[in-house]
Amino acid sequence: MILLLITTTSITFLLYLYHLTLRALTPLLTESSETKLDFPTRELSGTRVTVLLLYHIARSTLRRIGIGSPLSVNHDGTQHTLDKVDSSLSMPFLITSSDIQTYIQCISATPITHDQILSNPYHLQLLLSALTEPSMLLLLSKVNCPIDPVGSVNVRNRFELLDPSLCQKSLEDSIQGKKVDLVARSRLDKDVKKVKRGWEFTIIVELLFKGEAIYRQEFTSLQFHKHPVPPGVHNRSQDIAVEPIGEFSIGEKEPSTWAKLSKDYNPIHTSDIAARLLGFRKKIAHGNHVVAKAIYESSDKLRAMEVGKGKKIWMEVELKRPITIPSELEIKVSDGGSEKGKQYMEIWLNGKVATSVTCGI
Repeated sequence: MILLLITTTSITFLLYLYHLTLRALTPLLTESSETKLDFPTRELSGTRVTVLLLYHIARSTLRRIGIGSPLSVNHDGTQHTLDKVDSSLSMPFLITSSDIQTYIQCISATPITHDQILSNPYHLQLLLSALTEPSMLLLLSKVNCPIDPVGSVNVRNRFELLDPSLCQKSLEDSIQGKKVDLVARSRLDKDVKKVKRGWEFTIIVELLFKGEAIYRQEFTSLQFHKHPVPPGVHNRSQDIAVEPIGEFSIGEKEPSTWAKLSKDYNPIHTSDIAARLLGFRKKIAHGNHVVAKAIYESSDKLRAMEVGKGKKIWMEVELKRPITIPSELEIKVSDGGSEKGKQYMEIWLNGKVATSVTCGI
């Protein structure tokens, strides 16, 4: 009788858990080109995150032993495309005051007002990058996606505030509890570049207001692969004079806070053991987190960019070297000789450039 009661209770609990959290993920198991999820971006947490993480680890393991459909090479041997994969995903976007507070905890030990984040175009872009990232992670979780995110490294990002003032106002309205028609949409860019260390693939993430894009991010990652014939070196370095302006550190527990915000719990950011298994000395920082901290530390050295109506503001981030945890980092900025309307910043680790940031209007 007791055994029957325990069994019945367990089954009931599992069914309740499925109904409450996992049923919302079942659209990812279909091979449809367009997937729509009902739950908002910020609700990718708890059980859903755990299930997705275990799923990616299992799928990655199978692919590494030859089971599954990983990236493949074109007949010419020079470029891979995703022509056979037409895939996009959309879901409601929701932001609350606690999300802003988590972002502030990620970048500063001193109090900052929410308005200081929302009115600053640098922070606004990085905040939106983190909060829309769940749509990208879920796109990678679709059953027909050939990309293996486990062990892949983010190497380059481009952000665009297509309508900065509308972005700011819609987020403020959402935080105040007003009904705002915001949707996060992600899609695969079909062109995958062959580079020295593997394949670079890009996912385009957009924030839509009433169906129109007001923010866009191009998120480029490197999937490691040994090519039979090494391709040419992919070099995007810029010859810009910079001067040191300060230093900052990133500590042992900080990746967990950024993961809470962005829902990016990739093991290379959260576990030293997993990072070593995937070829790194230690766990590595989230690239956008490092940039957000550097922007905060150098805010008095960067020219203010007016978030005006009809003025598009963009930022490009080049992640040249992984930043291990913990690390002491140095910030350098351009000396004023850069092109008008642009600003340039470098983040240095152990005497080398780890990350470069270019901003412009």
